[in-house]
Amino acid sequence: PQGMTTANDWTIEMAKKGFPELRQLYGLLGAPDAVHARLIELAAESEADELMLVTITGDYASRLRSYQLLAANLL
Repeated sequence: PQGMTTANDWTIEMAKKGFPELRQLYGLLGAPDAVHARLIELAAESEADELMLVTITGDYASRLRSYQLLAANLL
């Protein structure tokens, strides 16, 4: 169907053109204090009452560890 072709084209284009910029803007890597500080900045810049975080990793154990680190440093 036409809709799926358009969606696929957009996805490919976004990965090549837009995603690297979004990743640079919103991707957070680093020491816990640095990540915590950047999350506080993002919340303030967007005037957000809360943040929703997603950790994308290759396996469940590393994703769980990422969430454990976030919880230990944010709560």
